[in-house]
Amino acid sequence: LSADEAVDLERRTAAARAWLEAYAPERSRIVVQERLPEEVRELGEDQRLYLGALAIAAEKAGAGTDPAAATGEAWQGRIFEVAQAAAIPTGRAFGALYVAFLDRINGPRAGWLLSSLDPAFVIHRLREAAGWQDAPAA
Repeated sequence: LSADEAVDLERRTAAARAWLEAYAPERSRIVVQERLPEEVRELGEDQRLYLGALAIAAEKAGAGTDPAAATGEAWQGRIFEVAQAAAIPTGRAFGALYVAFLDRINGPRAGWLLSSLDPAFVIHRLREAAGWQDAPAA
């Protein structure tokens, strides 16, 4: 960005933050949780298995190493494919994702949400929400 563009970006970002803090409805306030939300304990076994299967699918697709596998479109497709393969209704699948990342039952388009995050964090969080421990580094 040029210096002028950087200044404009900063101005627009500040205005958006001010609007979010002062006027945005709760549904517009999206905060990715730094720690695994306590509400994950309330997920059903089918939802936990789904999150684990999504982590495996993401790893196999190379979401942590291949930028093409970590786009919003790629994540969105994977979310639906894994839900279908796991025979979990999409509402339950998306609900599990939103609880694991946002500590709420709804949110923005999940694929694009996940693509905005570090792929290693996403895979770790999916595994953690499924109740799996990450393998120790070799």
